[in-house]
Amino acid sequence: MLPRYKDKSESSFRVHFYLKNVYYSGESKLPVFLQDTATRISKVVEASIVQIYGSVRKIVDLSVGLKTDQQAASFLQSHRKLVLPGEFGKMVEHEPVIS
Repeated sequence: MLPRYKDKSESSFRVHFYLKNVYYSGESKLPVFLQDTATRISKVVEASIVQIYGSVRKIVDLSVGLKTDQQAASFLQSHRKLVLPGEFGKMVEHEPVIS
């Protein structure tokens, strides 16, 4: 198997930040939830990977990787919050956490 071509600007890091305590209702299948969450994050900053790294009942913790390190640095320095659906359809702000 040949290695995947990697652009010079593409990040070598897989995870740039975490989102903790994100609500997952369980109504949709997990891949659909992750794709929907990645789409919502990509409206603010281009996400290349979104994974679940921990869960307790309907609350999950997500790891997010961005396409380039420069995007990650500027996004984290701007102190922007991501708005994702919460319980009962309320929109909840989530602050990215580095570790």
